[in-house]
Amino acid sequence: FNYQFNSVMSMGVMLFQVYMLFLVLWCAVIFKDEIAALINRFMPKLGFLVKWINAIERVVGPCEVILFVLAAVLGAYTGFLLSALISYPMLNNPVLPALFLASGTSSGIAATFLFILIAGKLKGDSHESHFIHKFEVPIMVTEFGLLVCFFVGLYFGGGQKVVALENALSGFWGAVFWIGVFFIGILIPLVANMFVSDRWKFNKNFIILVSIFDLIGVLCLRYFILYAGQLTTA
Repeated sequence: FNYQFNSVMSMGVMLFQVYMLFLVLWCAVIFKDEIAALINRFMPKLGFLVKWINAIERVVGPCEVILFVLAAVLGAYTGFLLSALISYPMLNNPVLPALFLASGTSSGIAATFLFILIAGKLKGDSHESHFIHKFEVPIMVTEFGLLVCFFVGLYFGGGQKVVALENALSGFWGAVFWIGVFFIGILIPLVANMFVSDRWKFNKNFIILVSIFDLIGVLCLRYFILYAGQLTTA
């Protein structure tokens, strides 16, 4: 409640609260019938909420647009937060917000696959799987391109940025990047989606395995950026 409008963290908190508000409204519309059934059964006095949800449903289109924009900004927010740390040459990088947004989108696709295939019990060649597959390769290629831009920016930044690059790509955190981020998180899923036959590409177990690799890679990337970025100070 005590905001500082010149603080990146305060801006993130405000953004998250507004996002949650629109998310709750959107979920209320999506699960309108289930909510109405629960209210009628357990809390009839709250029946007016159903009327409110019906009113919100009329403007659900603009609500979805706002929710999409807020989700994109929220996905990039962590990158903005870290890039504001000017005392760490590796973290003080303008590519970070876009990189975090791309990796977050990639993990979202992987998590969606796991939910619809395991919890939703859909088939690997279902309409939903075909639809999500359209975004998988472009997002991974974008993520890889942003990683290249991130490291190229450090290399040509000179001074402590070059030192930060050398420290990050060597030792323990270098192994985390090359094995966890590049090999498991990018190379394997990219090859699996671009060069395997459709029989494998839309196989349920194969998609689940690739999605797990993708999530491991995103987790390693976040840890790599956060901890390797603190190895070198300006």
